[in-house]
Amino acid sequence: MGIKTKFCAVCGKEGKSLIDSKCPECFFKSLKIDLPKKIILYACPICDAVFYNGIWYESPESHEEFFIKAILEKLKLPQGVELDDIKILQTGKEGRVELDISIKGNRFTAVIPVELYITDKVCKTDAAKKRGAYEGILQLRGDLKKIESAIAQIPTTNILEIENLRAGKDVYFLDVDSLRDAVAKLKHNFRIEIKQSAKAYSWDKTKNKPKYKITILARFL
Repeated sequence: MGIKTKFCAVCGKEGKSLIDSKCPECFFKSLKIDLPKKIILYACPICDAVFYNGIWYESPESHEEFFIKAILEKLKLPQGVELDDIKILQTGKEGRVELDISIKGNRFTAVIPVELYITDKVCKTDAAKKRGAYEGILQLRGDLKKIESAIAQIPTTNILEIENLRAGKDVYFLDVDSLRDAVAKLKHNFRIEIKQSAKAYSWDKTKNKPKYKITILARFL
């Protein structure tokens, strides 16, 4: 008994690889790809950081990679369809996304309209800088050359300002973790004497305890 020949229910073409009784070409023509009509990204207008899934990502190479991440999270493809590549062809109201897909080893390209917007939202770091808010002070005292060398080793991302004083420098940090990281680096690279103090300035309602501003005095020996 010979092998039963299969034909596409739509175009009648003979083929071995049928999906829902259709050849890959006809299946592709009837394919429904679920994507949201609109995707909005939030980017800081000051530093260009991107807010994605509750996290700020600093200095991304491009916003396109975050649009692609959002598309991958929301994309739904039928069984038997594999995604090969995604390209952002255009953003804005006339946004378009190009999907390269494979169906039974046959490659196809679908262009889908998706509105892709970037909306301004000031990041946490720049918002704190605009308010002049800080959580910690690093007071550098002693040899001025060592102080200058130490300043050069501290990342400036979470520094609000550096105040020049006759006795040294005061470095104002936006968060305590950045302050402690800076102190740990200085302790590794210099001989310093450390003194720490804390002053309550507010009440944390969520944790039901005071908020403190930390001051660390680092004297170079």
